[in-house]
Formats: sequence, C-alpha cells, structure tokens
Amino acid sequence: MPDGNGGYNTYKAYLRKLKAEFDDMPIMVTEYGVPSSIGISHHGPGGKDQGGHDEREQGQIDASLTQDIYDEGYSGAILFMWQDEWFKKTWNTMPFEIPADRRSFWLNVLTNEKMFGVLAMQPGKAEQIAIDGDLSDWDKIPEDEIYTWPGNAPGVKNMRLTHDEAYLYIGMELEEAFDPAQSKLFIGADTIPGGDIPEKELAGRTLEGGALETLIQLGNEDESQVTIAPSYDFHRRLYGQEGYWMLPEEQEVKGTADDPVVPDGTFHSWKLAISLLMNPPDTKFAHPFVDENVGMLMRGTTDTASPDFHSLAAWQYADQVVEMRIPWMLLGFGDPSSLQVLDYSPLKDKRDFSTITADGIRLVPWIVDRSELGESANPISAETMNLQEIEPYTWELWETAIYSERLKHSYYDMQEIFQRLPEP
Repeated sequence: MPDGNGGYNTYKAYLRKLKAEFDDMPIMVTEYGVPSSIGISHHGPGGKDQGGHDEREQGQIDASLTQDIYDEGYSGAILFMWQDEWFKKTWNTMPFEIPADRRSFWLNVLTNEKMFGVLAMQPGKAEQIAIDGDLSDWDKIPEDEIYTWPGNAPGVKNMRLTHDEAYLYIGMELEEAFDPAQSKLFIGADTIPGGDIPEKELAGRTLEGGALETLIQLGNEDESQVTIAPSYDFHRRLYGQEGYWMLPEEQEVKGTADDPVVPDGTFHSWKLAISLLMNPPDTKFAHPFVDENVGMLMRGTTDTASPDFHSLAAWQYADQVVEMRIPWMLLGFGDPSSLQVLDYSPLKDKRDFSTITADGIRLVPWIVDRSELGESANPISAETMNLQEIEPYTWELWETAIYSERLKHSYYDMQEIFQRLPEP
C-alpha cells in the first residue's frame, strides 16, 4: 500500500491483511524491530534491513513500525528487544564464530542478532576511547593496557594498540597531516602462517617474512575498508567451489560488480551472504544468491556527546592523527577471547571451518601517494618490510567480559512515540 511519500509500506499492508483474516479476535505483535549492527542478515523492503543501521536509523524504523501497528488497530506490540545480547547467533556469521560456546565472551558486531536492543551492552573500552581523531583519551588508559608498536615505517611517527571484547583499537600519529585526497594509509595484518602479498597495494614496496590475512585501507569514504587475502577469503571458501558452490568462478565475474577484487587492488572485499541461492522444488520461488560488503569502514565519531555521533563509525582523522576500531571478525578471529583465528585448512564436510591459536597479530603500516596507485602508477618507494622483525600484539585470554550499559538513540525515539500515541 502507498506510504504517502511515493513509495510503498509493505509492513502496514501485511498488518492489514493479517487483521482481516482474524477480525473476530484481538491481535498483538509480539516481536518486531531492526538492529543497530554493521552486519546484515537479510534485506527488507523499504530499507528495513535486518542490520546495517546506526542507532538513529534503528530508532526511526522501530518508531515507524510501532506507528503502523497502532494505526491498524492492534491490541498491543512488544519491541524486540530491550538490551543487546552477545550470546545470540545469526545464520551468516555462525560458521565463523568458533568455538560456538564462547560467543558470549566477545561482541561480534557483524552478527546482527546481538544488537536489536535499545539498551547498548558496550564492550570494555567504549567509555574510555571515543573514535574522534583525538588520542588524548588514550593517555588515561592504564599503561599495561596500551601497546606501542615497535616497528618503523616511513611517515609513521608512532602507533599504539589496545583492544576490548569487540574491537582492536589503533591510534596513529603520522609525520605529516593525513589527506585522503592525496594518499592512502594501509595497515597489513598477519595472524597465522599463510596469506597473500597485496602487490598492487604495496605500490613497489616489498613485504618479506610472511604474508597477510587481511588489509586495512583508509582513504576516501568509498574505499576505506578491511579487505581479505584471496586465499583466506571465508566468503568464497564457504560459498564457492570449496563449499556450497553458489558463487561464480572468479574469472567469470572479473571486472564486473560481482568481482571480489577491490578496484585497483589485489585483495578481496570482505563480504557476508545475505540470501542463499535456492530454486524449486526446494522453495516455491527462485532466490538468487545475494551478498554484502561488510568490510567498509565509516569515518565519523563514536563520541556520544557529539551531535555528529554515529554508532557505526570506525575511524577518524585530524591533522596528523588517525584513529580506528576494527571488528575482530574482520581480522579473521573466530574468538578473540581465546586467540582463535580461522585457519586455511579445507572445510570439513564442505561446511565447517577450523581454527588455530594465534600468537597475536602483527601489523605493518605504509602510506602510499595516490600517484603510485592504479594502472598509470608511478611507484616512488623501494621500501622493504619484514613481518618477522615485528613483534605481534598479543593479550591475555579472558574468561570474564567487561561491559557497560548505555541507552541508545533508538531508546529515545521509542520513548517519544509511546508517550505520543493516545490511549485507544
């Protein structure tokens, strides 16, 4: 049915049809809502996806659904849900959360099911570090919780690391002010033996002593993301020829929108499946395979006191400072609380991944001038970087999760509509 804004409100149409079927009894909607998560499990009509929303979008959608339920004369409604629940699971990240019985020890922000609440259950550093391009709050964290990167890299003055139940935090000071229009910042991540060399992203530099599982790249908004080594790519291993065989071969999609390789790069986009390929007679209608790039890193601030607060912000820069928080799963961790990283072994029964205990994570940064990238690249650096010369950042295993509670922006949207709706 028309929504009055040139589109259609399929949820309201569903409510009206359901009520017409049972017009002789009161009806309640006992579960409705959307999550404020990076990860997405399904696309919904009208942008009401199961994930991919920040807290403000979550509140707007939840409030609109509440209005629809009220307008259609329902007897009541129960919003799903009051608080975030770290132990929850979702079909498209379950294969990567290993071991499964340790889900509650960490927060995987790629799992949408964990983040339906209007009360945020925040990881341990959320009230200590705001991603805003200002590292002064890092100085207030106990020294034994901060690791200073011991390596040397041209253009990098220093780099500090810390972590909590949801993220690896990186705070960098560069020699010169960072300008995404002029350069790109790369940070390679090595966790276990194996991996690939990002030849194009290195732009003439040499990487020795190992290879990378994942690669953080920061630049313009449409290119800032975590990418994954082709040989390590969970998504293609699970849904390609090694697993379900739902993805076309890489050469078939080369140069198209479905090409897993990032533009002008070597590594793959970090994707999650949103819908699986299904055909009759297994289903009534045919469903195509759909996936989503969840590795994109949004620039913004997580400072809740700022009018520019964005709950999904992952990085920010100001002059010579670059600050970021990277979700554990994007770095290959199946369970950071026990240092479990997905490995390269063949899938068991073509469905199940295995993990290995990592020593930690080795990070190697480099800064590339944009003239060094692309087809007409003009490399100007012959720098050699050796991963074995870099001590890994590691941490003590944890058996207790540290968290704090905060009312989300969506809470206040729900408060407003519940106060505004008149008694029936």
